[in-house]
Amino acid sequence: MDTPSPRQVNRRAFLDVSLRSAGIGLCGLALTAIVSSCESDDRIVAPSPSTGDKVDVDVTTIPELNTVGGAVRKAFVPNNNSQPVIIIRTGEETFAVFSAVCTHQGTLINVPTNGSDRMICPRHEEEFLVSTGEPQTDTAPTPLQRYTTAYNPTTHILRITF
Repeated sequence: MDTPSPRQVNRRAFLDVSLRSAGIGLCGLALTAIVSSCESDDRIVAPSPSTGDKVDVDVTTIPELNTVGGAVRKAFVPNNNSQPVIIIRTGEETFAVFSAVCTHQGTLINVPTNGSDRMICPRHEEEFLVSTGEPQTDTAPTPLQRYTTAYNPTTHILRITF
């Protein structure tokens, strides 16, 4: 059996250490990219300022809105920067419509469960009142944007003004 020369051993050791270091560096970069993408993948563009655009919604076509307390998250592209809103039936003939984008870090707010008085952001558990969109802790700096609505009980059409 041939014994490796000291030069071959040093070369092997150098290559071994170099390749391990490169592998660790690449793993570190990959891990950083993965963590960064997890932090920002559910952040979205904030709603645009009021534009005056109007959308008519036939509430009879959305089962969640058939009962008082029912709610749904829905987008009306291209209105509201194509971002969703939360529509809540607050009474037989009344509705509230809020931006579904948390004012803290842009996470989509969860739709309130039937009859709940709170909408909750899953990122930091900020709670927003269904009646006003006001945050209930110090996490979110401002209330959810609320849109003007008009409901026609004869046609069952809810008009949302963005």
